[in-house]
Amino acid sequence: MQEHFTPQGTALHSRRTFLKTSAALATMAFLGAQTFANAKEAKMTKTAIPQRKIGDFKVSAIGLGCMGMSANHGPARDKKEMIKLLHKAVDLGYTFFDTAEVYGPHTNEELLGEALKGYKDKIIINTKFGFYYPLANNS
Repeated sequence: MQEHFTPQGTALHSRRTFLKTSAALATMAFLGAQTFANAKEAKMTKTAIPQRKIGDFKVSAIGLGCMGMSANHGPARDKKEMIKLLHKAVDLGYTFFDTAEVYGPHTNEELLGEALKGYKDKIIINTKFGFYYPLANNS
């Protein structure tokens, strides 16, 4: 495997390295969601999560990626359990949630909207849009 270097001296890794890194990050995100789902049994207490300023907004330094709740990591999770998970995340101090119209499509955004509508003055939802997904029913 040959590495190429940028003018700054950082390695541009191969596709294999990229895929390994992506798989590791996806696993960490999934395990993080599992930790939230088990929070009640683990009797977790409310923790203070550091905040970051993004423009005029202040959000939790750690956000919650929500893709695996309704798409792309196997079958969609139980909706009631995911709503409980999202409420627990807010209780733990998470204020930044990430979704996209392509997750489902649209079902992940709908899940977050339903679950977090009571927190709309306390949280930020980031959504990505404009993707083309030819296998989805676009009606």
